[in-house]
Amino acid sequence: MQKPQKQIFQNAVIRWFNPCFTIAIVVGLSACYSTDREADAYGNFEAVEIIVSAEENGKILSLALREGDVLEQNQPVGLIDTALIVLNRLQLVASLNVTNVELQQIDKNVAVQQKQVAYLQREMERAQQLLAGNATTQQSFDRIESELDIARAQVEQILAPKAQIFAQQKVVQAQIAVADEQLRRCTVRAPQAGTVLQKYAEAGEFTTAGKPLFKLADTGTATLRAYISGAQLAQVKIGQKVCVRIDKGTRAYQNFEGVVAHVAATAEFTPKIIQTREERVDLVYAVKIHVINDGSIKIGMPGEVIFQQDGQGQ
Repeated sequence: MQKPQKQIFQNAVIRWFNPCFTIAIVVGLSACYSTDREADAYGNFEAVEIIVSAEENGKILSLALREGDVLEQNQPVGLIDTALIVLNRLQLVASLNVTNVELQQIDKNVAVQQKQVAYLQREMERAQQLLAGNATTQQSFDRIESELDIARAQVEQILAPKAQIFAQQKVVQAQIAVADEQLRRCTVRAPQAGTVLQKYAEAGEFTTAGKPLFKLADTGTATLRAYISGAQLAQVKIGQKVCVRIDKGTRAYQNFEGVVAHVAATAEFTPKIIQTREERVDLVYAVKIHVINDGSIKIGMPGEVIFQQDGQGQ
């Protein structure tokens, strides 16, 4: 009876140990690490901020956005008064139409004069035949030839203003293109997708080109700028997956998976707001870690990073 009892005991131990061992493996291979472990580096979250400014002068007719709004790339959010630009464009279009009328009139005058040239050409051919048969005088032939030369010169004279009109048209067309570009710039658009951090102007205000309208940042991906000592450089590589965590309550952390995107090539003095694991470290290296933000991470928030899993050594 002892042997079966011993076998039963061993089987029970194995059944209890296998699930625990499996859980330990899963925990060890998870993206982030134990929340009670001391962090390897500390820093603050930041994002690339863009200040969107007015591109034209004028009264702001609308600026339909609020701080915290999430915008898509090229999304129109405002409009600057376009009245003067539209009137100027209408004037330019009218000038272009005038030149088109002038070109049409030139073509009509040329057509009439070319008929005269064709008539004189026939008369010259007839006079040449008569002169060959001594049926007309040289003076008559010379008169017709002279009239033909004058008619041809008049055609060239009528056509001469065409080149100048074409040049004027190119100038006006370029001015219309400028007006179109000004109209495009009167529409305020988000240059990239992101969240409105701050609004500097309101509808009804007068703005000038270059004056800030609002600040935009892509908060979908947060960047943790942390600082490490020279002794930690060996365990940090670009593209490496690390664990980033932020405070969640007084004794808990919220973990994120991050990717090392940049490691500084030169050292710098420790920023006053940063405290690393090692005390009295004068020179540190900046590290940028990209983290997919679920909305929990805010710009300026402190964060921590762990480069190695538990049990792998410091």
